[in-house]
Amino acid sequence: MKVAILGFGIEGKSALKYWQTQGAEIIICDSNANAQVPDGIATKLGPDYLLDLDQFDLIVRSPGIKPSDVNTTKPITSVTREFMAKCPAKIIGVTGTKGKGTTSSLIAQMLMKAGKKVWLGGNIGLPALDLLDQAQANDIVVLELSSFQLMDATQSPQIAVMLMLAADHLNYHDNLEEYHQAKANIFRYQNSDDLAVYNVNDPNTSKLVELSPARHLAYGNQTGAYVSENEILFQDHKICPISEVGLIGPHNLDNVCAAVAATWGIIHDPVTM
Repeated sequence: MKVAILGFGIEGKSALKYWQTQGAEIIICDSNANAQVPDGIATKLGPDYLLDLDQFDLIVRSPGIKPSDVNTTKPITSVTREFMAKCPAKIIGVTGTKGKGTTSSLIAQMLMKAGKKVWLGGNIGLPALDLLDQAQANDIVVLELSSFQLMDATQSPQIAVMLMLAADHLNYHDNLEEYHQAKANIFRYQNSDDLAVYNVNDPNTSKLVELSPARHLAYGNQTGAYVSENEILFQDHKICPISEVGLIGPHNLDNVCAAVAATWGIIHDPVTM
């Protein structure tokens, strides 16, 4: 199989390692004419790097390259798409404009404290494909997911978390609606057995969660995780006083609530999760 990897940043390097293990014939295509590519790997570097892609069997898009810029009739994938298709473990995906990394790290720490084997990657830590040969069926993978990574997604995580949304990356996205719809892919392809966690106080998130056929769980009010009288609670269960949260600012209390909502069922009701 002839594979063209578009972009040779962090995910492009991860894609190279992965498709080498699949026995593929690989070419690296990058706009940087001076990109440092390992010896023995074919390259197409410079301004014409996206031309004539139909000669390959598979195109691997890096997040920095817009899907609409890739002109080909051949199948297109990405590190995120390949990982979601092949990962044997449960995936918790986290997106939003602010707080993705903090919330992803909190989720991972909460699950590890509960004795779970957890892997953290995506837009934080390791590229997702670097985890594929390590994650086992009983493990949990937490992925921080950007709009760039989600834009052409065809699968959604079993547990999808969307934090607040504000205007962002409009130098990449054509408009705010495109940005929102890219984020919405974290919900769009879930099924009825999955879980969609959303910020009930953010109108954008509250609207986009309606695209998910999964069970919806809010944070920010009493139906899920919330703050009341200097306590963090999940429904009627007290979690801890906010004085015990080492993160500063109300936005981080929101992140804690999102992490509690995402992990509650796994830790306290694993039969249903």
